[in-house]
Amino acid sequence: MAKGASDSKAVVVKLKAILERTGLAQYELAQKIGCPPATLNRWIMGKVGLSQAWRKVIETLPEMKKLFYETQ
Repeated sequence: MAKGASDSKAVVVKLKAILERTGLAQYELAQKIGCPPATLNRWIMGKVGLSQAWRKVIETLPEMKKLFYETQ
């Protein structure tokens, strides 16, 4: 598996953990990320992969950095 693909899967795992830990609804997390709720749902359900572009967006958002750090 390519490194970008494994990194993207790790981000999806963290997104799932954020949802579980914070109690946020998927639509609330999608708003924080800036993506449509249906897109977040597809990533979480494994229906589509997280693109490198979205991974970079998610990883550079200040609030997401904080949430990612808290889930480690």
